[in-house]
Amino acid sequence: MKSKISLAALLLFSTTILAVDPGHPIPPAPGKPGIFGVGFTNNTDTSARVVFTTSEPTSATIVVTANGKELSRVDQPAFDEIHSADLANLPKGEVCSIAISGVTKDGKTVAAENQTLKPALRAPSSHQWPGYTIFASTINSKGDEGLNLMAQTGARMARMEISWYDLFPKGPDIDQVYLDHFLSRVAELKKRNIEPLLVLCYCVPWAKAYTATTMTWRHPSFGPPDSLEDWEHYVRTAVTALHGSVKYYEIWNEPDAGYLATGNYIERPNLPPPIGRPPFKDNWQYWLGDRFVPMIERVRKIMDELQPDAIVMNGGWNRDYTGQRGDLLFERGVAPYFDVYAFHTYCSNPMSFSRWYGAIDGGFRKNIDRIFDKHKVRMPLAVTEWGWPVWDQPNPEKGFVTFPDAQKFYIKSSFYFLSMQRMELLSQFSLGIGPHARDIDPAMFALASEDTDGKAVTEPTFMTFQWLATTFGSRKYRALPVQAIPDTQVKAYAIQMQDTGDTYLAVWQDGVPDAKGAIPPQPAQDVEVTVSDVKDGNYSLQNLDLVGNPTSQSQAAANHSLKLKLTLPEISSTEESGISLVKISGIKAQ
Repeated sequence: MKSKISLAALLLFSTTILAVDPGHPIPPAPGKPGIFGVGFTNNTDTSARVVFTTSEPTSATIVVTANGKELSRVDQPAFDEIHSADLANLPKGEVCSIAISGVTKDGKTVAAENQTLKPALRAPSSHQWPGYTIFASTINSKGDEGLNLMAQTGARMARMEISWYDLFPKGPDIDQVYLDHFLSRVAELKKRNIEPLLVLCYCVPWAKAYTATTMTWRHPSFGPPDSLEDWEHYVRTAVTALHGSVKYYEIWNEPDAGYLATGNYIERPNLPPPIGRPPFKDNWQYWLGDRFVPMIERVRKIMDELQPDAIVMNGGWNRDYTGQRGDLLFERGVAPYFDVYAFHTYCSNPMSFSRWYGAIDGGFRKNIDRIFDKHKVRMPLAVTEWGWPVWDQPNPEKGFVTFPDAQKFYIKSSFYFLSMQRMELLSQFSLGIGPHARDIDPAMFALASEDTDGKAVTEPTFMTFQWLATTFGSRKYRALPVQAIPDTQVKAYAIQMQDTGDTYLAVWQDGVPDAKGAIPPQPAQDVEVTVSDVKDGNYSLQNLDLVGNPTSQSQAAANHSLKLKLTLPEISSTEESGISLVKISGIKAQ
């Protein structure tokens, strides 16, 4: 049997991907003009917006009927390829039929199959942050060894794809071998007390013949499908086959990158940009608004029918630092279709926590708050890709990227996210990849790799992630107020576990990037840290290393607050600032 290369592996090792995969060629475009990408956005109880694309410039007519009676007609005489029309005064609660037809410049007529629309404004999700954060990872290996490693980390969720590309490779007939294998992997994860986070993603060449004429993607299965009915068939098949064994779903992966929308591949600049033609090139309103939003709404419709308790999130943004793409989705009315808002967290070189913090807190978090306020949205957050590239040796051009730097990053970023008290999911990318990865891409995000014999080898970051996942994952907690004096370039976070009452304090000094993003060396710094809102009494203080092991112990008394004097480690020219990590436990009176 011919072996398959998973799309996850193709994405990870993207530098080897050709524009067209010989095993899955893009089919030729239909020989006659047509209408594709028909969908609806901005749904309310009495209105909606219909969007569609024609394979060549076409005039269009949209006719709305209900109960056999024509309600409205919209004529668009201009010859365009991207079309939309606002449909107003629709009968509340009634099913409408939407007929779309057109004429090309040379007089050829085109028509789409009639679409049905039941105007409805979905109530906002009632899902709230559960009071804990789920630690997760992405698993790339296929054998049981990878599953066992996942269980050893303490992660309670595994992010994985059920790829349309693999499930229906040749048409509407399912690849049962692939589905059976996928279901067995889900079952094996659940045996290990690990829940799947399922990414619904990636088209398949036969379902995007028209779409493929608008752009050239770096893989023939990237880009949205021509028909939402094909997308629905894929999603409905996957959800039905899983029988409720998956609760969390993510719609697509990085839709603002080269997987669904267009533009330069920010995360992989060594690859050429896609080739497209106006009006499709770099048109976010089209790719995300006209094409992606209807896909989101269709998924929610299926979930409401088949699995009402499903937790649905948007495809994690690649780098929506300014919030423009999230704003675009909310403008198109998708907020009620999500339970959790997802994004990814990477930054550019030279890397340091300071640079990362500026991008994430000053970019993503700040603008998420802005667009949430603008659209009156309240929902938990999820980071569905979170990681740090690592080289064996310091690399000044890349920044702080040794294994100890990565360990510090995981601790610093975890405390930052936990302190927000709204982060439902932290998914590390990724658990492990093959031994040849360093030859292709020396930036190792993985917690483990394989030696030449195929045996798993854990990296130092594995132990740090393991401590974080087992200490904080899926346990209720609260963030305590913390103040550091002096506070210049000092970050301090305190997380108290609800079940044990133990508090974990993380304090470090952060560098100041210069104009090029580099961090100059800084000496060690003495600070006084006050942790407030603690019970009066005596406490045991354990200093911890980067994998949670105690290195020394002392005691202190608290009177409504706990004061500690700490020395924050230096920042060198090749090493990120260390962390003063303290476990604070109450001492019971004798």
